[in-house]
Amino acid sequence: MSFSTKRSDFEWSYFDIKLPQKPIDMISPSISIIDQDRTFSSIISSLLSKNESPCYQITGIHSHVNDLSGLKNERPDFVLLEISFLGSAFEEVIVVLKKIVPASQLIILTSEARQDIIIRCLKAGADGYVLKTLDFHSIITALNTTQHGGVPLSRVAAKAVIEVFRPNSKSILTRREGEIMNLVSHCKSYSEISEQLNIGKHTARTHIRNIYKKLHVNKKSEAIRIARREKIIVA
Repeated sequence: MSFSTKRSDFEWSYFDIKLPQKPIDMISPSISIIDQDRTFSSIISSLLSKNESPCYQITGIHSHVNDLSGLKNERPDFVLLEISFLGSAFEEVIVVLKKIVPASQLIILTSEARQDIIIRCLKAGADGYVLKTLDFHSIITALNTTQHGGVPLSRVAAKAVIEVFRPNSKSILTRREGEIMNLVSHCKSYSEISEQLNIGKHTARTHIRNIYKKLHVNKKSEAIRIARREKIIVA
């Protein structure tokens, strides 16, 4: 699989390890690691394979993404992906990985802490986002969380997710207008808005007219688009 990533985005390192499979009666949760940092990959691989409960099986360590088809044969339960060396191609890589090994849980294990990058990774299909740390137990916790159906997120990642759904505290709309705009975004009629907020239908129309003026729009669809962009509404 080739990606339209310029060489200037990151330097390739052709390091690919295939570790021996364990006997069937000793099968443990399996992990494939994709990271250009050979030292970190080796340390994590060693620590995970020595962990007692559970003992993880490292099926592959990859330091490039030129050809990810080998993951089909590895069929890992987890894929740990470092995105910092992928440049602008990280979303494309995530999408391709989810197609190649759809049953695998894809966890971003990275030093990249930008809020917009975190959200883009999760939207692209990542099953978790964990920052690299010297605390090995945080990685074990992330893997265990995923195994039990949770979504592992470092504190900075959790905060980024919360911020996406947090209304803008500096909104140009009043609290009441914000409530009405939220109902408008859910396709509520004037009658439904007036009934739900216990206000007159004429009052609801007046509020909506004022909302349109403040947002400088003439149509409901434009008002909803701007309200979502400015985080006036969060759904």
